Amino acid sequence: MDRVIEVPKNLELGRRGVYQAFDTIARFRYHGDEPEADLIAAMIDGGFGDRILLGMDSTPERFLSYGGSTVLDYIIASFAELLKARGVSEARLEKMLVHNPRSALALRGLKGDTTGGAV
Repeated sequence: MDRVIEVPKNLELGRRGVYQAFDTIARFRYHGDEPEADLIAAMIDGGFGDRILLGMDSTPERFLSYGGSTVLDYIIASFAELLKARGVSEARLEKMLVHNPRSALALRGLKGDTTGGAV
């Protein structure tokens, strides 16, 4: 949802209740991290923080073709600081990195499921 930054489109999808995965973090061929952080902050400010998923969708080797040598802890080690500078709390970061994926990937309605769908 972030190869091309289009805040109005993302906000509209947020209003529709869609989970949105932002996975071009550190893929500088598409855009820098600052516009990505601005988009995520706008989504949180719009009230859609519970539907944001963060990822990198790559490997360290593939990042070389995107103009960098990023490693897979980049979101936590570096990108999180850009989000914090935009007012994103530690609790919100944990929500996007742990709780939102758990909810989005939960298997609901399975026979014998007594967890309510929680994974």
